[in-house]
Order: sequence, then structure tokens, then C-alpha cells
Amino acid sequence: MTGNSSLSDYLFELRRHAPATKLHLAIGAGAILVVAGFLLGPRFAALTGLGCAMAGVCTWALVNQAADMMNSRFSAESSSSARWLRIAGIAALGVAALGALLFMYSFVGPLIVTNH
Repeated sequence: MTGNSSLSDYLFELRRHAPATKLHLAIGAGAILVVAGFLLGPRFAALTGLGCAMAGVCTWALVNQAADMMNSRFSAESSSSARWLRIAGIAALGVAALGALLFMYSFVGPLIVTNH
């Protein structure tokens, strides 16, 4: 990666080069963070957001790896199930984006509320 790499470059590298076992571990760790954040309450919203972001991005990468394997295995034309997997990956990225927003808001929100 170069110094001018964008987020999409990092996501592409994660999708192409991360082994599935590490993605499974990261999804599990993200799920544990979400559960811990829910159990600890609203003061730990950052923990919940971090877990959602982590699990969402890794799920997206894993689902896209599976869709890539399906496309290369059957034909050059995109199959219907691979298309549905990619749609599920987009939904996982949406969960990751909401988690990232929750993570950032948990730090910025108290500053806005207390400094009116």
C-alpha cells in the first residue's frame, strides 16, 4: 500500500488476501464486543459500535470471497446466488457503517451535549 491509499484500497486488499479463518475469528470477536457492549449498557456504546464495524467489514469480505469463488467456479457470467451474496455483503457493510457512526458518536456526542 502506498501513502495515498484510500479506504476502498484497504477493503480490496482485505477481501483478496485475508484468509477465511482470520475473517471468521474477527467476526466472532466483533460479535463478542457487540454482546459485551449491550450487556454493559449505553455508556459502552463505543464498544458496541466497534464490534458492529469489525464484524460487518469482515462479513463483507468473507461473503465477497465466497461470491468470487462461485463466479470463477461456474462461468464467466455472474450467477444469481453470487449476486445475492454480494447484496448480503452490501448489507453487512451497512451494519459496519452504522457501527462506525455509533463508535464516533459515542465520543463526540457527550462533547456536544455538555458544551451547549
